[in-house]
Amino acid sequence: MRRRLFLTGMAGAAAVIGATGAFRRPSISANSDVQNSTGQILICGFDGRDASSRSAQLLARQIRDGRAGGVIFVKDNIGSKSDVLGLTALFSDNAPQKPILAIDHEGGAVQRLVAAHGCTPLPSAKTMAQDYSIDQARNLYEEAGHALARLGFNLNLAPVVDLDDPQNPAVGHFGRAFSTDPQIVTTYARTLMAGFAAAGILCSLKHFPGQGGARYDPHLALRDDVSSSRSDRDLSPFRELIRDRSAVMVMSGHLIYEGQPAVLSRTVVTDILRGTLGFEGVALTDDLDMGLAGYGFERPSIARKALKAGNDLFIIRNRRNYDQDLPASFAAWIAESLADGDITMDDLKASVARVRNLRKTISI
Repeated sequence: MRRRLFLTGMAGAAAVIGATGAFRRPSISANSDVQNSTGQILICGFDGRDASSRSAQLLARQIRDGRAGGVIFVKDNIGSKSDVLGLTALFSDNAPQKPILAIDHEGGAVQRLVAAHGCTPLPSAKTMAQDYSIDQARNLYEEAGHALARLGFNLNLAPVVDLDDPQNPAVGHFGRAFSTDPQIVTTYARTLMAGFAAAGILCSLKHFPGQGGARYDPHLALRDDVSSSRSDRDLSPFRELIRDRSAVMVMSGHLIYEGQPAVLSRTVVTDILRGTLGFEGVALTDDLDMGLAGYGFERPSIARKALKAGNDLFIIRNRRNYDQDLPASFAAWIAESLADGDITMDDLKASVARVRNLRKTISI
């Protein structure tokens, strides 16, 4: 069923992104300036559940060499509490800068770390907004932030600020959205970020430009059903949290918008997020391997389109088509994008500067 759902939208997306059955390493060599930039703007995934993993050890070495800037933990990477502590220590020890250590900790169905790790299970966003006061929510989120910090994490990939719709299979179905009311979404999202910030944890709004009304899960089906259904109400929480400077990071999603995934769209990332909403913080990609690269789409093309769209910080889980030297590959894709005029050196320097400014706020 999951594969059939994905394939329903595959043909249209292939025309946008470019599909191939083969994975190739870029041939162009990246200069040292580009390689140094990669060490700021690339967050990689790894294979394994403890510090003995060869993949984790290799990524830790790349972080120590300044060639990768952070790590994304997914549910397959979560073992025991001691395993998690061993991994975060592995990635942090002797690093030239504090790496970004990211995980999904929304609450409800999307919480990788649980009681066995010293993390009290959080209510889903929908339950939180329905049953808990702002003060209660703030206390729970701050407690959760301190638990994450004790485990060595510094970035929570939350909150979801999509508007609630029970018919949405990826968000509404799991109670991941706070409410149908943009003001309630804004208030509780601000509370979540304030609670985690009190514990030293950064947060990222998602999934820009709002996928609450989607009828297909972007993990499984690439369908352009959001462009026509999205309204200004979907942008409202993003707009308000950007306006009051609560948001330091915004993640664009894989929902299809005007013919291509939002995360790869310059219209979405540069024109709407930067231009219309005036966002000056870090534009973060959702995992660029999510769905697309795992089903035959070419990772170099995806990465280059994400660069051209105007993103600053790039998540690549690196599980399917595993590349043991992903930082070198990513640096080469940047160099290709520069050579072809997709981006300029000023664009790259601006992204690096935004990420560096964000790193200065990391206290864990």
